[in-house]
Amino acid sequence: MLRATFQGNGQFAQPLLYIMLVVLLVTAVLQIKFLNQAMATNPATVVVPTNFVFFTVSAIIGGVVFYQEFRGLGLLEIVMFCVGCCLCFAGVRFITLAHEVAPRRESQDLAAPYISAPPTLFGVADDNNSDRFVLIHSRESSPARHDSFDR
Repeated sequence: MLRATFQGNGQFAQPLLYIMLVVLLVTAVLQIKFLNQAMATNPATVVVPTNFVFFTVSAIIGGVVFYQEFRGLGLLEIVMFCVGCCLCFAGVRFITLAHEVAPRRESQDLAAPYISAPPTLFGVADDNNSDRFVLIHSRESSPARHDSFDR
C-alpha cells in the first residue's frame, strides 16, 4: 500500500486501508486486555510463554497463508520446519512445567502485616525497613496480590 501511494496511486480512498486499521486497533486492544487479565490471575512464567506460543503459531499460519511460504518446498523441508516449531514450543512448555511442579506456598505472604499501614506516595510503607514499599493489588475476581520492591 505504501509503495502504491508513493507511486502516485493514493490508497487513502480505498476502504481496505480503513478496514485493516480497525482490525489492527481492535486486535491490539483485545490482546492487551486479555494479557492483563491473564497476568492478574496467573504467574508470568505461564502467561508469557503461552502468549509467545500463540503469537508464534498465528504468525506462522498467517505467513503460510498470505505469503504462501510452503510453495516450492519439498515434503522433508516442510516436515523439518514443523519439527523445529514443535521443538520450540516443547521448550516453552518445559519452562511452564517448572513453575507448575513447585506449588505456591500461601504462608510466604510477607506483605500481609503491612496492609493496614498508612499509605505513602508509592504504596504502603514498610515500618521495619524504610527503603522498602509494599504495593497492594486487588481485583474483584481474584484475591489480593502483594508485591514488594526496594527503592
